[in-house]
Amino acid sequence: MLSGMRKAQQGWLGKIIVTVMFGFLILSFGIWGIGDIFRITHREVVASTGSRDITTLAYRDAFQSELQRLSSQTRRNVTTAEAVAAGLDRQVLSGLVGDAALDQKASQLGLALSDATIAQAVFSDPVFKGPDGNFDPLRFNEALRQSGFTEQSFLREQRGLYLRRQLEDAIAGDPPIPATMLDALHRFTTETRSVDDIVLAPSAAGDIAPPDDATLSAFYEGRKREFASPEYRSLVLLALDPKALAQPETVPESDVRTEYEKEKTTRFTTVEKRTIERIPYKNDAEAQADAAKLAGGASFDEIAAARGVSGEDLSLGATTKEALDDPKLAEAAFSLAQGVPSGVIDTKFGPVILRVSAIEPAAVKPFEDVQALLRVEIATNRAKTNLRDLRDKIEDQRASAKPVAEIATALGLAVVKIDAVDPSGDGKDGKPVAGIPDKDQVLRAAFQAEIGGDNDAISLRDGGYLWYDVTNIERARDRPLSEVRDEVVKAWMDDQRSVALAKKAADLVKRIDGGTPMSEIAAENKVELKSVEGITRSSTPPGLSPAAVNAIFGVKSGGSGYALAPDGLGRIVFKVKSATLPAADPSRTAALTPRLKTALEDDITQAYVQKLQTDLGTTIDAAAARGAVRGAEGP
Repeated sequence: MLSGMRKAQQGWLGKIIVTVMFGFLILSFGIWGIGDIFRITHREVVASTGSRDITTLAYRDAFQSELQRLSSQTRRNVTTAEAVAAGLDRQVLSGLVGDAALDQKASQLGLALSDATIAQAVFSDPVFKGPDGNFDPLRFNEALRQSGFTEQSFLREQRGLYLRRQLEDAIAGDPPIPATMLDALHRFTTETRSVDDIVLAPSAAGDIAPPDDATLSAFYEGRKREFASPEYRSLVLLALDPKALAQPETVPESDVRTEYEKEKTTRFTTVEKRTIERIPYKNDAEAQADAAKLAGGASFDEIAAARGVSGEDLSLGATTKEALDDPKLAEAAFSLAQGVPSGVIDTKFGPVILRVSAIEPAAVKPFEDVQALLRVEIATNRAKTNLRDLRDKIEDQRASAKPVAEIATALGLAVVKIDAVDPSGDGKDGKPVAGIPDKDQVLRAAFQAEIGGDNDAISLRDGGYLWYDVTNIERARDRPLSEVRDEVVKAWMDDQRSVALAKKAADLVKRIDGGTPMSEIAAENKVELKSVEGITRSSTPPGLSPAAVNAIFGVKSGGSGYALAPDGLGRIVFKVKSATLPAADPSRTAALTPRLKTALEDDITQAYVQKLQTDLGTTIDAAAARGAVRGAEGP
């Protein structure tokens, strides 16, 4: 509508009409007043706990953030309906209410953190560190951009997070682990089973006759949504990619050499490494005695063997001078000739005698090896500057309601035209549509837009931008039976075959439990009898499926059962031959303890938060919450 109004104002007649229309609108407000718009009631709060309210906006933003995270994690565009069906809306709201309750308790207890402490925590966060291990402002700013935070709002959010963690640690930190729980977890994680099994292929179900029309129609009506056509949209995309705009061939060699000299020592130089061996001593007298033996012709290896020093106690491995935390040891080791033992060196850990067994000299990559890489980088950085100018030109054109394709033609840029794409990124042929950068982000925005709408540019992960127009929308629809008859017939026959195969597998299990040997069952069905040893709950040996492993541990030793085969079509029929429980291993028990502590801490914290919410008084407006989630879907 806005684009239409802009177009209308470009002519003198349109300007007159728009002016008259807004004149009447202003006059009507003057006559009847505007108070009514302030008396409209809106559901602005979706939940309250104590004195804290969870606003519609805060809930919607949190839900949208989780939806984006889930889409990135699953590498597809997860719709709002799918997320709600999975309970994401309830999970997000529960988290917000729990955080609000903890925030109030922290405030009541007077917990606080200084600005310096928050800043240090952010600087120390591994998420924001670059390849050199130091805080990277660019990475920090990119994280803020992707999450929608400003620096101030992020620090405010982090302050609340750290305070809640302090409170949680005080409530549930380091709980004792019951011996019974450790024993149960030991049994669960270490028990192994051995089975004999056979695999029934789908063909073992026998011939399945096609359904008659009435049966097929009833099956289709019961599962109509499975055969529906998803919504498809036609898009025009204009992407500005710094790498695509870069012109490496235009960068002079002098500029490349200047950049090379600037980065040669930090980026293109590999520092010297030495493999260092050392014999440590308790006192200087012992070290001096061995030094005298070395001077008399004894070998370093003989001295080390006599002292019983070998392996990790002898070798410090290949290391740089800067990596050694003892200056005296570092200076001595990097001044020795290879293979020549040192004298006695008094380090901060006591006297030692050293030998350098290998030297990897420092190396500098020559200019010729890296000039192509540097040329591309310089060109890309320069393209980013040009890109900003080009972006401003495109934005000016968009402000005049010009379509993306028209703008691209005027500026000599290429567009990508997509005839049809569904929310998951597939075309009508069921294959992924190519040519969509940052596919999840772009499709999420495109499926919330309107035809001819004023769509904001999308910031791409590579530093570029993308503009898009929705040129056509083909709404999701139920396809009639006549259109999908073959698909429905196949689905019905697959269902019937699966039911028949499961019944046959269940009958075989009854016979095995009744005493029929597995070898006889295998011979009757003309399939191979296999044995699998050492199965654990966390393993999936070749030939078995996760469902089969679960079923194997769901029966007693000597019992039998069946489950889906790895192909998801056949059935595995098995008999458990043996179950073995290893003796408790103290080292393994120690390894399990941290996992149990974490689980107990989570349970204790959850119970505390629930009690806190009850004491503070918690209310949830379900209708407002549903409305907020629907608002997250966009138009």
